Amino acid sequence: MIPDCIGDTPLSPLRILISSEGETRLSNVPKHGTEPLRERVRVCYKNAVFFVIHPLHCLKSRVSNVVGLHRSDTHSLNRLMLATEVMNRRITHLLDEGRRRQALKEIEAVFRIARDSMTRIPLFADYGTDIFRAVPEDSRLGELFVRRRYLQMREILETKRKKFRKT
Repeated sequence: MIPDCIGDTPLSPLRILISSEGETRLSNVPKHGTEPLRERVRVCYKNAVFFVIHPLHCLKSRVSNVVGLHRSDTHSLNRLMLATEVMNRRITHLLDEGRRRQALKEIEAVFRIARDSMTRIPLFADYGTDIFRAVPEDSRLGELFVRRRYLQMREILETKRKKFRKT
């Protein structure tokens, strides 16, 4: 089971390490230091052991790679789309476990990543990548969320996109 992120998570990396294979490694999360990385989940698969950070941290890292580090190659965009899908499945899994409150908290975090800065808008405008797809349209989120908050979030994002397109 993936542990919950605790509190607000400003997740963009301070430093990226490049391994000999060319893979990027998140080495620090601002305001949290290395704590989110220590909270990782150990995964054993066949003869390999690797560590997985929370999907929310991963999503923010992928957004930072594309926007902040200007990695707009197919590989980076595919990793961002995969992180978006993983976050969607994480939220769906929380709902499957009956953890609606935690799902709603993580949806708000995804929304903040998508909304907080105009630097996020080029993801949609330039690449057609909408990280808000990480939010499932699921009735288990509750009628109030589905009929009100979800639509508010969508409207806010669309307004920002329209402003960005005009400039």
